[in-house]
Amino acid sequence: MRSPKSTGRIIGILLLLHLITGLTAPYIMLHPLNSPLSFNANDAGNAFQVRLSVMLLFVGGAAAMAIAFTAWPVFRQYSYTIALWVLALAVVNFSLQCGENAARTMRKPARQRLGFIIWWAQPCAQRGSGCTTRIC
Repeated sequence: MRSPKSTGRIIGILLLLHLITGLTAPYIMLHPLNSPLSFNANDAGNAFQVRLSVMLLFVGGAAAMAIAFTAWPVFRQYSYTIALWVLALAVVNFSLQCGENAARTMRKPARQRLGFIIWWAQPCAQRGSGCTTRIC
């Protein structure tokens, strides 16, 4: 078991990591994504920025879970119920963060989504793949 001083230091470092990776950098980097028609997430230059910020959001969500797991022994000493709530909220936060990240990476203009659906609905021979089965 760690001493309370080392646990506090680890939690402090994780909080700084969470502040940088989970809160500040991704939302500053993703801010142009919210402005309509001025930022295309699928452009070659912007795709890297979107992927990097989504990866930082995953790291930030994992940091929040690491904080909860690190603080578990401390909270458990005082209240088992509070410790479970902190742990459960960290897991729920990470799950919701994963869903939000998936939605961000799938942002495409409606024309591109419709084009893919039309392409997929065509038989394989019309797609130019050369096979005759439905699954190519």
